[in-house]
Amino acid sequence: MNTIIINHIIYLLSEERRAALVLSCQAQDEHISIPQQVEKDGIHYTVKGIGKYAFKNCPLKTISLPETILLIDDYAFIYCRQLESIRIPEGIKEIAQYCFSNCVSLSKVELPETIRIIHQSAFATCWNLKHITFPQRLCEIGKMAFFCCYQLQEVTLPRYMVRVDDCAFAFCKKLTAATIPGLVERVGNSTFLGCEQLQSIVIKHHDAEMLQALTHYYLTETPLRELKDKIRTFTSTKD
Repeated sequence: MNTIIINHIIYLLSEERRAALVLSCQAQDEHISIPQQVEKDGIHYTVKGIGKYAFKNCPLKTISLPETILLIDDYAFIYCRQLESIRIPEGIKEIAQYCFSNCVSLSKVELPETIRIIHQSAFATCWNLKHITFPQRLCEIGKMAFFCCYQLQEVTLPRYMVRVDDCAFAFCKKLTAATIPGLVERVGNSTFLGCEQLQSIVIKHHDAEMLQALTHYYLTETPLRELKDKIRTFTSTKD
């Protein structure tokens, strides 16, 4: 295995591709900056990715990622409990499963317009995440992607969204409003389970089956009368 350690960060090097992958971090710094290139024996390697568990449990508060990054793998920042903000570079197409799970201090996330999929539990238990702007070309949100994001207040899904999986926003206890666009083909069971302050859901769609899927939890676990008391606006409209 060809590796190099720079500032307590281990990089895996590929001589054939002249590419580097962040393998693990042993740094104790509050701010970390990943370079665009690293050098070993006179050869320059472009940093192209962040590996699985690379920053697990790191005490960092902020991190700067280069525009050369094309991959952030599963669990990359899991349990970074002090991480407060992050900007994902353009070119990243997916937020991998459990990537930022249990980053309980994370309050600011900047997603690039290249993002197409947010995978299972990507931001689960990010207790302090108050707001997130979804890229317009985002088309899928995985199971429990924003589970227990207690501070999240509003969700407006972009117009090209196709699929929202089970429990995607479950137990977002301060969520008050959600807007679902017309291209959505599936909204999973219990998508808004435990969203105690949810008052407004607007569906820009005329499909009655889709509407029924969205309300699966409320209609099966509570009487429709209680649903009306909890949800002030529950409508289906044209785009």
